[in-house]
Amino acid sequence: MGCLEVTYNNVKTTVNSDGTYTIERCDTLVVNNPVTVNGSLAVEGSLESIATVTSVSSTYIILATDAVIRASGSVPYQVTLPSSSSSNIGKIYTIKSVMNPGIILTLATTTSQYIDDQTTISLSRFEAVQVISNGTGWNIVGDKYDARYT
Repeated sequence: MGCLEVTYNNVKTTVNSDGTYTIERCDTLVVNNPVTVNGSLAVEGSLESIATVTSVSSTYIILATDAVIRASGSVPYQVTLPSSSSSNIGKIYTIKSVMNPGIILTLATTTSQYIDDQTTISLSRFEAVQVISNGTGWNIVGDKYDARYT
């Protein structure tokens, strides 16, 4: 079993796996595991999130733990979104193509689901798209874009 860390008023209390406690002063809060807030969350200052980047170079099915997919390669292939089920509502993925010049990356959905009104979309070199699950399909959050010109 791991440990639990709680920070309140710049004091970090750690419950260690052996049941002992460690108390120390700190200026930041770092959470390394998912946190569920039942109620309100107030943040003074900034809130930072670090997304994991998964690099792929062949056909890939996006996992629930993925956030950003960086696709490279010299031959066309497909990256497939997971099912946009009710348990994935609000889940956001960013897919970035760094394919060789002239090579197209295909972003696809599972059976009977859509990205807006399409079952697949094509990404050319340096294009990226961000999608969000609505529970029955995927919506493009913003237009497909070439990040070199934004």
